[in-house]
Formats: sequence, structure tokens, C-alpha cells
Amino acid sequence: MMKTAMRLASFLILGVVGSFFLLGIAQVEAGCEIADVSEGPPLRVQFRIQENGGTIYGLEGIGVVEAVNASVNIPTFPIGTPFAVTVTATRINPNMDFRVVLEYTNTLGNSDRCSYSRPATPTNEPPVCSVSSENPGPPLSVVFTVRDSDTGLQSITVLEASNADVDIPDFSVGYTGPVQGTATRVNENADMRVVLLATDTAGAESACNYSVNAALDETPPVCGIVSTIPGPPTQVLFEVQDLESGLASVDVTEVSNATVSITPFVPGTIDPVGITVTQINTSLQFSAAIEATDFQDNASRCRYPQIVYDINRPEFDAAGDDSENFFRDALMGRIIDFSRDSTYARINDDSDFSSTEYFSTNAGDVVPDPCYSTGSDTFFSALTTSWSEATYEWEIVLQMQPANDIWLAAYGCVLSSGASDILEDGRQTGMYRTPWAPNQLVFLMEANPKITVRALPGPNAEQGFPVGGFSLDARQLPGLELVSLVESPFPVQAFINHGILMVNPRQGASNSAGETMYTLHSGDRIRITVHIPPNNTADIRFGQDSVLLRYLGIVGTEFSAGN
Repeated sequence: MMKTAMRLASFLILGVVGSFFLLGIAQVEAGCEIADVSEGPPLRVQFRIQENGGTIYGLEGIGVVEAVNASVNIPTFPIGTPFAVTVTATRINPNMDFRVVLEYTNTLGNSDRCSYSRPATPTNEPPVCSVSSENPGPPLSVVFTVRDSDTGLQSITVLEASNADVDIPDFSVGYTGPVQGTATRVNENADMRVVLLATDTAGAESACNYSVNAALDETPPVCGIVSTIPGPPTQVLFEVQDLESGLASVDVTEVSNATVSITPFVPGTIDPVGITVTQINTSLQFSAAIEATDFQDNASRCRYPQIVYDINRPEFDAAGDDSENFFRDALMGRIIDFSRDSTYARINDDSDFSSTEYFSTNAGDVVPDPCYSTGSDTFFSALTTSWSEATYEWEIVLQMQPANDIWLAAYGCVLSSGASDILEDGRQTGMYRTPWAPNQLVFLMEANPKITVRALPGPNAEQGFPVGGFSLDARQLPGLELVSLVESPFPVQAFINHGILMVNPRQGASNSAGETMYTLHSGDRIRITVHIPPNNTADIRFGQDSVLLRYLGIVGTEFSAGN
């Protein structure tokens, strides 16, 4: 179009100006070329537009006729410029068609167009990776299927294989068919997790994963005697079985005058496993104890001959792990050893309630205690300084049902203000010296700590046991009259175990505060609060292990709440 217009213009001017000059003009044409294409991203195209006829026929203007998925930059230039003008067009979305059409005009009004187009670049989809099948087993196994239909697979990488064996078959780079890998659970009673990363030859990635948690098993294996063969020699047949996580081990924990034979089994089995105990010397007694453990560490114990347990036995409870209590004594080992239930489990070690016990205080941080710490064993307590106020509180769960009154033992460290030597500076709460009689000790009852003890309901509590509980009474000397343990004065001396004999509540009776009492059971809580008044006359320290409950008890796991 423009070439025709320019030839017509040359012809019209030829008759006026002269043939030689007009022939020269007839050879001048405007031009547009693609000067550069940059693939990017983003794709960028440069148009070079110039009117080669000199200043007379320079460029008048450049306009955008069409811009599809493109931004176009036309620089400013003077009208009639004979120099090249560079126009830049940039693709906006790489996944869409790209087209630009420009129209340029010279000073004579002649125009022409130039254009550039590029279809959308095909999008490379990442590989498809998914779990295509699952076999519950045992053992549990899953199949991962990976496919890339565009450029083909480059690699399949195992990013994580927790408790799993993963098998990925070999394949050629660029393979577009499905690749199937298998992940097999190693331990059926542990969590399993597998993460794969699939990459195609164009670099696109896709991840897939599989995870499953171990089933919660809180039930110990069943362990017991199934038959006895009189002999001689006498044989006792045990059988153990775990229907949930499966048997992990069967151990002989005690044997006397006997041989023990355990039927071989595959760990994790849910089938019964037999144990035979055979008497050696038929004229002597024999015994054996078996412990069976499942894959979630639940244990069950059985023995021959079966132990007949006493209903009443000694016990002590503290805030936290009883077996690690600082004020353990020579009898602790025997107390814990004999405090076993009918499955031969130690009461202290297998408590279901210890997580609710606590010790708290606003006296400050717990630090090594000067009264009770030794070179090899450190007791920690919190300090309430002289003439200051603080509160200590313990909550202790009864591991057994009390059969008699409960003895509350308290260990407090009481020293002169700022002192740390118990042998020289041991004190008693409420005792002080007056300036007018420095050699005469004065006892002030109001300067002593005050103690409050309440019983709170647990999971085995009697019906109607109020959430807020009720206060306990104590028996006081000399006549063992009852006194309420509600803000009761409580003298403490350094390095001396102070005790209060608390009344074991009777169902339906009233305490000294007029509250209805309920029979205590295993799992019920005892909350002990000691308040130090602001006029205390010594440095007082208490720690988590400073309070113990000592009592004869009935094993809570052997008896119902009604007993």
C-alpha cells in the first residue's frame, strides 16, 4: 500500500520538478524490520522503523494497531526524523498467544504496517505422583504410581522414609509410561511416613507422600496359668497373648528349682504363646515369674505359685514421682516392692494419676536448700525471708484407698534471717527475742505458718463428692480431739519432720467445718496449702518433696470405688 502511494507521489512531482530528481525520489521507501527477539522470559521483540528518504520524508508517527498479550513501548521522536526509531513489545503471559501490529506514517501521509506474532508456549505439566493402592498387611504396604506424559521422567527421589523400606524400579530418562514404587512398613507398631519427589526432563517437580500413625494400644498382654500337670515332676503351663500391637518380648523375671521353656514366636504376633515351667527337684517347692511386653511397652506379669496379697499395706505419696522423693527412707524399697496389684505391677511405678500432681509457690524460684542438701544429693526449696509473706501448695493423688487415718509429714527448713548453717542457726517458726529481754525467747502463735488441707474428687470418687471438695480434720493431743485443718497454726522446726494425723473421712459424716465428708478412694486428691504470715520471725523454706502422705492403703486397681 505504501509503496503504491509513494510511486504515485513521485509521478505527480515528476512533471513539476524534473526527471533526474524525481527518479531519485522514486527509489526511497520507508522500512520496518525486526531488529531483535529476546526469548526471555519474558519474550521481548524490538521493531526498527526508519524513513530513508531524508528529512523531507521523515517519520510522522508510529501507532499500535493491535497488541495481544503485549505491552508496547514507543519512544518519543521529533516529527520528520530521518533516524531509526526502536519500538519494544514485551509478552505479558508466557502461556498465551502474543501478537503486535504497528502502523507508521511519513510526513507525506503515506503509511504501512509491520507485525510480529508468537503462539502460546506449550505448558509443561509436572509429573503426576500418587498412592495408587494400599495393602493393610501385615506388613502394611503402599504402591506409588508416577507418570510424566510431556517430556518424560528424569528421576524419582526418596526424600523421607521413616519406618519404611522403599523400592523404586529402574527406568530410562525420558520415560513417559507409569513407574510404580512400593513402600513397606518395617515395624507395624510404629508410625510410618514416606515422601517422594518426581522430576521430569524439563525440570518440573511433583511431590507425593503417605503417612500412617501407629494404633494406640494401652492394654497389656494377657498372661496367666492355663493348666497344671501334677507329674512328677509338676509342670505349669502359662499362656501370653496380645491382640493389639502384638507381643514384643516374653521374659523370665524369676525362677527357682525349675526350667522354663518359651515357645518361639515372631515379634508382633497376636497368636497365643505358650510357656512351660517344669519342676526340677520334686521334693522341693518351685516358682517362676513371667513378664510379657507388647510393642507399645505395656507389660503384664504372672507367676507360679500365685501371690496372695494382703489387703492393707504401707504406702506413701508425694507430689510427683514417689520413687524419687527426696525424703525416702530405708523402708521405701520394701514399700514399693510390696505395693503390687494382682498383675504384679508396682503401684508407685504404674500410677495412673501422677500427671495431675503439682507443687506451686509464690515465694520465688527453687534453689538448693541449706538444711537438707548433701554433697551427693541436692534438695531444692523456695525461700520466704523473715518478715515477708508467701504461700506454698502441694496437690497429691492417693495411689491407694486409705484403710486408716493419713499421716501428713512436712519437712521445712527454718533458719535465722540470712543464715545458711543449720547446726548454728536452726530456728522454730513463731519464736523470737524481744529487745528488752534478749535472752528470753517469746512464742507468738500468730507468727506461725497456717495450714489448710482439702480432699478433692478423683476418677473413682463417691457419687456426690463436690468438685470443691471438703476440708480434713486432724487429731490433736492430748485427747485426740478433732480440729479443722483450715488456716490452722502449724509450727515448724529446722531439720525435724513435723506430722499431722489426719482423720480418714467417713461417708456422710460432717467435719469440724460442718461440711459433708465422703469416703476417699484411689485417685482422689489431697491439696495441702501452707501460708506464711507477714510477721514470720525466720527464713522459711519448703520444696516439692517437703510434704508426704503416709498411710495404710487398699490397692485401688484391685477394688472398685464401692469398696
